[in-house]
Amino acid sequence: MTKPLIILLAALLGLCAAGRSLEAVDFKGIDFPGGAISFADDVFDYSPGAGVGGAFANPSRALGEPDDSSMSLGNSGRLVLQFTDNYLTPSGDSSADLWIFELGLFEVVNLAISKNGTDWVGVGPTAEGQGIDIDVLADVHAGERYSYIELIDAGVGATVSDHAGADIDAVGAISTLPIPEPASLMLMGTGLAGLLVSFRKN
Repeated sequence: MTKPLIILLAALLGLCAAGRSLEAVDFKGIDFPGGAISFADDVFDYSPGAGVGGAFANPSRALGEPDDSSMSLGNSGRLVLQFTDNYLTPSGDSSADLWIFELGLFEVVNLAISKNGTDWVGVGPTAEGQGIDIDVLADVHAGERYSYIELIDAGVGATVSDHAGADIDAVGAISTLPIPEPASLMLMGTGLAGLLVSFRKN
């Protein structure tokens, strides 16, 4: 393959990867190289525990960037969030790959990650407001991509009126890989087809 074709292929791959913005952003002192796409996009499941009411029972308050607006798990409640435009990936080093933002007291949650929302890799109990390194998990391997985050209140925090249990503001993947948009995939496919035709001619 000639050098110009190699350069064109690299450019197409770059465009595909850049289907979503990857401009690094700092949120509350934590650097997210993937920018705004780093944060959970959808609520996959929510089973509130006792002691949750009003606005704190709205799980969508845990989506997107941290904004000082939280939801509550309730005592032993469960929340599953999904990344739809990016994946959580292991970084290959000891740095934090995932960060949980919370409001109020640092309360403990039992954390797990999943590729499909069915098969889970347990991370174990972790305090909110800290980073999690998934590389240390025996069942996590280089190159794997995770779309689901499960948080279950450990039931050891304070019970406060209508926002008992852990209070989740946002969940972000520090080590992340964007999911290319359909238009980017189409562009890449067209470009690769053109490269193949050119390669055969040469």
